[in-house]
Amino acid sequence: MALTYVYAVNPAGASAGAIGYGVGGPTLHPYTPSAAGIITGVTPADALSINVQGGSGLVKFCCTGATADRPLSGPQAGAGVNLASPAPVFGDVMFDTTLGVPIFYVGNRSSTGWVNSAGSAV
Repeated sequence: MALTYVYAVNPAGASAGAIGYGVGGPTLHPYTPSAAGIITGVTPADALSINVQGGSGLVKFCCTGATADRPLSGPQAGAGVNLASPAPVFGDVMFDTTLGVPIFYVGNRSSTGWVNSAGSAV
């Protein structure tokens, strides 16, 4: 399973979109929220530029994906700066489908940057 992001929009009826760049220039990738205002399945590339159209707010809830797909912060060995997805910030939540549990980003407070609900590095 690939890494995806979950957002909420306010008001619930607002729509959201992300600007993608390709051969033909910028294009809008639309996302339609559920009746409760929840948007799921946002790709990492779209999460870099997602915004609300006709609403007042957009809140990132979490991301979901396999352990190998975890978002990374800062420079990565041999890869330069992480530009493939939003860098995690302290307190971000990810549902790790490999482990089957939510994990939390704590940066350099853990050997992996991520901990489980018991505070152990995962």
